[in-house]
Amino acid sequence: IVYRNPDGSLTKDKSDPERIYEAFARTVTLLRKHGLRVVFVLAPPSASYDVGRCLARRFNDMPTLGTAGDCEIDEAEFASRTHVRLDAFVAELRQKLNLTVLGFEDTLCHSGKCMTRINGIPLYRDAVHFTIEGGRAVIHRSGLLDEIDRKAN
Repeated sequence: IVYRNPDGSLTKDKSDPERIYEAFARTVTLLRKHGLRVVFVLAPPSASYDVGRCLARRFNDMPTLGTAGDCEIDEAEFASRTHVRLDAFVAELRQKLNLTVLGFEDTLCHSGKCMTRINGIPLYRDAVHFTIEGGRAVIHRSGLLDEIDRKAN
């Protein structure tokens, strides 16, 4: 994360969650000041391996050594890597900024696994980013645009 200091200089800092929250709060306040409604959309479930490469290898009948054979994301492993840091931040956003927070887990994660394909469409291009087609499929399946419109404040 890069922060702009009061004197205009920039500081790169990964370690201070409070500064991240403060910068985010300033952004939300500024957007609302200009009459915009704001909703925070979480990143999709991520893997500790390159899901896009795994899917490409599977589609081409190549072995997927060292990764989940089905290329799906283990929900517990994902949660253990992200939720400890994210839960407190999200709670603060909801409480202090009255901000709606939306995610993809309800759409993608069931029975301990998070889907990486919908109707044969690969969702991921790497460990964390959707493909263009995958993003469209997830948005369609989740009704995300309608939910954002209903819940943004």
